[in-house]
Amino acid sequence: MLQPSQSESNEYWSQKPEQTSQRLYVAFCELASACLDYSEGVRTRLQVEPNDARSNWASTALYYSIVHSARLLVFLPFGDFPTSHAYLADCFQPDSDHGVRTSWLNGFLRVSAHRFRPALRHRRYTTEVFPASLYSYWTETTPDHNPSKSFSNGWDHY
Repeated sequence: MLQPSQSESNEYWSQKPEQTSQRLYVAFCELASACLDYSEGVRTRLQVEPNDARSNWASTALYYSIVHSARLLVFLPFGDFPTSHAYLADCFQPDSDHGVRTSWLNGFLRVSAHRFRPALRHRRYTTEVFPASLYSYWTETTPDHNPSKSFSNGWDHY
């Protein structure tokens, strides 16, 4: 089973200091999106009556706070996440023994490489996330792994 530090996506993020800074920014964006969507959902929910049309908007905002949180939980150890909500949910199925392929980084590179680094346009990074690996990453501390040091690949210089 692939461990997070061995993922192809982490290979991309650790190539240059600019990419490690970019990784921190992506993680921050997922965290900020989760917090802002949660805040908007709660605020809207508290302002509406049960059958108000805006209660649908509150539910949507709260749902997306969960999506961004899940993306962050997968992105931190693996450097990528599946863009499909169904596949993202599969990353958290405890009794699943099949992996879930990530896809966000390839889409990101397709857009950014076209403008800034054409050589990366044809390179494909993907990682297979196994629920057991994800669970073990966030729950187990061993001498070679500590979740509080999730950015140790290339982040030591900060």
